[in-house]
Amino acid sequence: MDEILLGLSLVVVLAVLARLVATVIRVPAIVPLLVIGVLAGTSVTGLIDPQKLLGDALRRRSRLRSA
Repeated sequence: MDEILLGLSLVVVLAVLARLVATVIRVPAIVPLLVIGVLAGTSVTGLIDPQKLLGDALRRRSRLRSA
């Protein structure tokens, strides 16, 4: 349970940080959000693993979207 809360709070902190960076460098917010998301995600550093954070909810949402 602690790992889930830590991961979700890390997502929130990184999102707020990305928005601040976007404001300072005057770019659309999606640019730093994408960069930080890729860097924090499983492909680069592995800080945030969506499968561990969301588990079955992620699987159900992806099935719903593909249907």
